[in-house]
Amino acid sequence: MLNKKNILVIIRIAVSVFLIALLVYLCKPAETLKVMRSASLPNLAGAFLLYLLSMFIVAFRWKILLIAKGVNVGLWQLTKYYLIGFFFNNFLPSSIGGDISRIINLTTNTKNIDAPTSFGVIFVERLVGFLAMAFLSLCSLIFLVKELKQSPVIIAITIGLTISFVILTILCFNPKAEKIISGLVIKFKWKNLGEKIHNGFQAIHNFRNHSGILWQVFFVSVFYQFVLGIFSFWVVRAAGLDASFFLIFALMQITSMVGIVPITLETAGTREWIYVLALSPLGFEKSVITGAMLLVRILSIAASAIGGIFFLVGNKKAIKSNHV
Repeated sequence: MLNKKNILVIIRIAVSVFLIALLVYLCKPAETLKVMRSASLPNLAGAFLLYLLSMFIVAFRWKILLIAKGVNVGLWQLTKYYLIGFFFNNFLPSSIGGDISRIINLTTNTKNIDAPTSFGVIFVERLVGFLAMAFLSLCSLIFLVKELKQSPVIIAITIGLTISFVILTILCFNPKAEKIISGLVIKFKWKNLGEKIHNGFQAIHNFRNHSGILWQVFFVSVFYQFVLGIFSFWVVRAAGLDASFFLIFALMQITSMVGIVPITLETAGTREWIYVLALSPLGFEKSVITGAMLLVRILSIAASAIGGIFFLVGNKKAIKSNHV
């Protein structure tokens, strides 16, 4: 049965497909396909492995925050949870989000952590990650000021989201804001919803006493973004797009920030168009840009499919254990 959430997801998928199809059509499908088929397979394989290794970085970021809460989970286990989360984001967006799946997996399979604490840890991890992305995006705007001067909407979204993340951070960690927010949410009595939200918010707010750990997570997030930049650069070079690393990296930050606005699904369509709009005036062929960016997307989706394998294997084990 279709509800408002499913309808919105369907609309986002339709917009993504339309934007990508239109871009491929304008760039001539045959030429775009030729670029993708002629890409260096060894380089694509190396980039794919690098993308998988980047999952250990974000899992390590998650682990840092869990240790601060006295929870010790193996890095490999957290990496599998992250891959499963990416699988849900890419393949089952209408049923469950990646972060929700991580909360469920962590809470279900770890004895000494409850759902509110798990939510608080993942919320902080994502918030600090967005702050790192926002910082890099602002630096990228300066670097790309000439390329994006004809795209004021992109600039406005990037700056607006950066300000929003800063305000959200203040609301989460400022003691005065905490008192106001806690006083409001605790009033919700329906099914103890207020108490659950309050507990989750407290798990977030308590990290204000761990500024050193938050800075560690911030720098790990910056490092993660640079690894993703190397991945993207490796793929586009394999496809014959002779752009500099910092140009590709800067565009990656901008498109990731713009992609937070839920217009398309996982930046599908918007990322490819922004790259074309920014790089084609510099003399790069549109078909090469489009083919290269589609390869970036295909490899990232293929990596997230591994999370689906972990999810299916985990479910089979759970079913077998329940029948024993």
